[in-house]
Amino acid sequence: MEELAVLVGPTLGLSRRGEAQVRVAWAGCARELRILELPHRGLQPVEASYAALEPMLLRWSELRPLVLAGWSQGGLIAVLFALRHPNRVRQLLVLAPPFAGTPRAHLVAWSSPFVAQMRPGSLWLRQFADEVATGAAGLPETHVLVALRDAVVPVGSSLLPAAAQATYHCFGSRPASELRLPQELVVGYVWARGVGHLNLAFHPAVVRRLRQIVLGVAVEPAATSWRPEAEPFSA
Repeated sequence: MEELAVLVGPTLGLSRRGEAQVRVAWAGCARELRILELPHRGLQPVEASYAALEPMLLRWSELRPLVLAGWSQGGLIAVLFALRHPNRVRQLLVLAPPFAGTPRAHLVAWSSPFVAQMRPGSLWLRQFADEVATGAAGLPETHVLVALRDAVVPVGSSLLPAAAQATYHCFGSRPASELRLPQELVVGYVWARGVGHLNLAFHPAVVRRLRQIVLGVAVEPAATSWRPEAEPFSA
């Protein structure tokens, strides 16, 4: 395995225990794994976190393109880096990314500049959407992994424009027959208990799928479909 896999930490930063869990879980996904935790616990504006992380990502991708993984707010940063430096990313993995924000941000918008940006329809999210729409066709192979019962970022907030040709992987404990996702948007629905926003990067079922993606192992297509916008926000 020649590529370097990078995981950008979640919104509130990885605890030491969480970082250790991710390191153990992702072992074997790539030749080398480096975990970047968001500066200032991810509470500053997204562009400030991006500016702090971009030099390291550029340095690590000088010799070969990265397999770049971003979790939660890290997914926003990963997508921005891939859009702005398309030749530096070979494969993009984003886990529960708040591309369209989260309704919960309205309740605690006062808590930090980042949370204020995550209010659906905010100026920053509109600017982000415009940048993604403009460059979506140039994104590398992109996989979006989501939990059906994510209590922080609803599944419908994690969708990229169709031009990105992203593949979606959904994890949940509802029977597959109850789901309604367009067949072309998903490689496979994975039945798994206890998958949520905070454990998505190291839940065993998710890690198995991540390894399959990174190592190029074929994944059987789902036998059913689902509509993200029909999934109710789960508290």
